[in-house]
Amino acid sequence: DGPAFKDGYSRPTIENIHIYPLIAKLLGIIPYEKIDGDLEKVKDLLKD
Repeated sequence: DGPAFKDGYSRPTIENIHIYPLIAKLLGIIPYEKIDGDLEKVKDLLKD
């Protein structure tokens, strides 16, 4: 829960590798390019 996330939204579990690009997005920083995580896999958690 938080201002960047959809209210009352729930989804199945996600792989931990996708947390890093999500946190980078929330912090407004550019993530390291050579990672296995993909923001697109968890973007549905965020408000538009």
